Amino acid sequence: MRAIRAEKARRAAEAERERIAKDAERIRARCQTLAGFVREAWHVLEPRAQYTHGWHIDAICQHLEAVTDGRINRLLINAPPGSSKSLLVSVMWQAWEWGPRGLSSMRYLTTSSNDGPVKRDTRKCRDLMLSDWYRSLWPEVELNRTGETSFSNTKTGTREGVPFGSLTSQRGDRLVIDDPHSTETAESAADRLATTRKFREGAQNRLNDQEKSAIVVIMQRLHEEDVSGVIAEVGMEYVHLMLPMSKLKNHASQDGPTVTIRTPQDPGAAGTSPSSVGGKP
Repeated sequence: MRAIRAEKARRAAEAERERIAKDAERIRARCQTLAGFVREAWHVLEPRAQYTHGWHIDAICQHLEAVTDGRINRLLINAPPGSSKSLLVSVMWQAWEWGPRGLSSMRYLTTSSNDGPVKRDTRKCRDLMLSDWYRSLWPEVELNRTGETSFSNTKTGTREGVPFGSLTSQRGDRLVIDDPHSTETAESAADRLATTRKFREGAQNRLNDQEKSAIVVIMQRLHEEDVSGVIAEVGMEYVHLMLPMSKLKNHASQDGPTVTIRTPQDPGAAGTSPSSVGGKP
């Protein structure tokens, strides 16, 4: 039985390699956008789950592309659980920048409330880049160090993952803060204050270049005085994409809201700039 399973796996892998070789140019063309990359790469990370595209994926991807293009360097995304936010921001985006966008020297510092999500997303991002699918399409991305919470490539690019409480000495071109608050302790004033203080006093200094490097915060709202609340209260110049639960109920609909990216540099913008999410005309 084990030999039969191994033979089936070998044949499936061979068929996948043949498919990639035949459609390589088409796949690369679709992967020029982050949303296209997500569609194409989904089967690698979620082979048992059918991909269902939603307007919220386009909204998140458009904002991350704006970061890649240098139009945004401070981005706050509020999204509810189950919206694939971690997979998009902490996994897919980094693999897309190194591969399709050719930014293999980019250095990422990723963090979450505890080491569980940190290890999970590091593993997923690493496994995606080591997959036959990815390596066949972007062979120039070669990993030369792989670990449980970090890995690097031959072009000096790195991805380091640490729990938010240990965000002290590392730096990066991209600081990705994915749910800094724990759902179990967000109601504790002491724990919440410790997290927001770490964000105000420590996170802002974890960048290689204060002007060009980017901070992306993606989180569900847990309290009025969480990190999102601090960003708004202090008036930090973050572009703010808010995806309410009510608008995600029919997230698979192709008639979802339109999204307009508004940056702090736009006329009339000041402080946190909300990206508008409204109904189609």
